[in-house]
Formats: sequence, structure tokens, C-alpha cells
Amino acid sequence: MKRRLTTPSFLGAAVLLAASALPAQDAALPLKESELKKLGKPFGAWLEARVEGDAAKAEEARADLIDAVGDVQKRHKDVSILALPAVWNVVFDRFRPHDTKARKGKLVDLELLGGGTCPVRIPDGYDPKKRNHPGLLVISDRPAEEVVAGLPAEVLQDYLVALPVVSDLDEAALAGPDGQRRMLVPIGSLSLRNRLDRNRLFVLGEGERGARAVSRLVAFLPHVFAGAILVGGEADPAARSSPNVAFVPFHQAGELAQGAQWVLEAAARDPYPLDFRIQLVDPGQGRYYWVQAMRFDTPPDLPEGKVAGFRVQVDREKNEIRVDSEYVYAFSFYLNDAIVDLDRKIVVVRNGVPYEFQASRSIGTMLDNYEQSLDHGMVFPAILRRLDVPEEVAVPEEG
Repeated sequence: MKRRLTTPSFLGAAVLLAASALPAQDAALPLKESELKKLGKPFGAWLEARVEGDAAKAEEARADLIDAVGDVQKRHKDVSILALPAVWNVVFDRFRPHDTKARKGKLVDLELLGGGTCPVRIPDGYDPKKRNHPGLLVISDRPAEEVVAGLPAEVLQDYLVALPVVSDLDEAALAGPDGQRRMLVPIGSLSLRNRLDRNRLFVLGEGERGARAVSRLVAFLPHVFAGAILVGGEADPAARSSPNVAFVPFHQAGELAQGAQWVLEAAARDPYPLDFRIQLVDPGQGRYYWVQAMRFDTPPDLPEGKVAGFRVQVDREKNEIRVDSEYVYAFSFYLNDAIVDLDRKIVVVRNGVPYEFQASRSIGTMLDNYEQSLDHGMVFPAILRRLDVPEEVAVPEEG
């Protein structure tokens, strides 16, 4: 079976899944504060309209954003504004609507996209008008209040802590789509309603069930997380050994406070790796970082002992993307100028066969991609849709 995939939207009715904007980083940007605000105002209006389901208002705000980009572009003739992902990291982070009245230091019920709630602990130092805050997703069978009581003061001071309830799910449900939804939907909801730093989002699993669930979650969507902590439990062996988790550091700890303390020194994620390998073991997930496998084989249509997969390598000097795949039949590529130079022709080499094209940046494409994830740290103004793979070869080993 050659399976077709679509990328879900956090704002859709059937929600499936869920550069920091610190002042110092803003100061290093090529745009003035007034220019950022000029871009940010219509973006915020667009997002608010999309959330409200007001199509006419959203279209008007999108047109206003296009005009604003044109005005700002006149002052920066040497580079396209859409070629600066760091600028849009800041715009998407700072100017989306935020709950500025969140109760600092309190455990609150976050309203989830699609219905329901999730316990979220608002940090003591929460200040969405001035900065974003790192996040910690905790998967535990214990009550939220009990977990929060065991977290270090430094984490409670600065981190948005989401604690989805999973204790009512048995092991099979926790490992399946229901468990994935329960754990992931709070990320999109928190990104929309609070100023969450998506480049510093960590996930912690407590106990044997929590550790297994977290390791599977990271293998399923590695590009969402900057790191994973396993407290008092071991990772699922297949998930932990998967090449999918190569860019997500794991930290093992014996107790909660020690594990959570690790995030204070952990690095932010790299949202745009240029050399990575993926195994496609879940029929419902083909998107990894900036590459989407559109069609691939799944059991029982694979030979015994085989798994669909691919490796992507970027040569920026050649402006070339090389993808070697096995049992994968089509790809889409979400692109920005941190990956390839979108002003030059791009070559995609699929299992040795080249395809040459010229990408075009688009505000509409960038907004559509943002709406799918609500992830301000991953900006894609261009997309190459559904490029077929001409033949199959084995995915080469690393090195």
C-alpha cells in the first residue's frame, strides 16, 4: 500500500497534532522595532481572525500584511524580507495574540483547540509582553498538583509546564493515536494562547509508562522537542534506537527534580538540520523537520525485516538537496533560506536522479505553514509539493 498523508492544522476542527524572541536577539535583527511592529500588527490580526473563523477578516489582514511587507521591503533593497527566517521567528512569536492576564504561579485549566482542557502551570515570572518562556511537557500518571510540587523553583519561575492527563489511558491507548492527541494538542493550544518558546520545548516522562510514552512521542515528532527527560523509567527500545531521535538529546534521571533541572542548561533545538535519516514506522506520520514523505509503504506491504525510510543531505554550496529513500514514492519539501538559497536554482537529487527548479517565496505559503503547526520557530515561505521518487535504493549509512 502506498499511503497518502496530509499535514494537519492546529486550527482545524479535527485537530490531530500539536529563534526565541528575546530582546537581545531582536536588537541583532536588520529591521527596526517600528518595522517589526508594522509586520506584526496585520499578522496578529490575521491569526486572531483565523482562530475566530472569520474568513473575510483573515483575508483582509493577509492583504494588509502583504502591503506591510512591500513597505518594509522598500527600505531593504539588498535582501528579501521573506529570506530572513529570524525576522519572522520574532514576528510570529511577539505579535500573536497572548493571554496577558494569565495567573502567574498558578495551575490553570488551558482550553484546548478542539475542546477539553489541560492543566498548565503558569510560571512565577510570566511576562508575555516582554519575552517568551520555555516549555516543559510532563507525561505522568500522578495528579498535576503533585507533579508541580516536585519541580525545582527555577523551572517554576520561568517554564510554562503542561501536564496532560493520561492516567485513564491503558498502555495500548497511550501508545496509539488517542495517546498522541492527548499529549500533543496542548502544545498547539499553549502556543496559541501563551507566549511559549517553541525552540525551547522539552518533554519529560515520569515512571515506566511515562518514559516509554515520551520516547515514542519523540520518535514520532522529533522536530517538536529540544530534549527529552526520562525519570524513573526506560525508553521504548525501538524508539530510542531510531535514527529519528538523533537531534533530540535524552537525559536519564532517578527523580523528578533532578530530571527537570537538566532543562535549565539544555540547548535549544535546531529546527533546520541539513543531514538526517528517518524511519517511517507510523502510517500516520511522514513529516519530519522540513521534509514530508507523501507516500510510503507500511506493513504488511513491506518485505519482512524492511522499513520505509529516507536520508536527506543538503549541499549549500551547490544549492542541492539529496534524498535517498527506500519504499518512499513522493516527497514535499518546506523551504527557507536557512536550508537553501531560494534566489538560486535548487537541485533535488532523488535516488540519484536530479530535478531542477526555481522556488518562489510567498507570504501566503509562509502563513499556511505556520497555521499548520503554530510553531514560531519554524518558518517556511516556500514549498516544493509532491515530487515523485523515480526509483528505490537502500538508504545509505551515515558517514
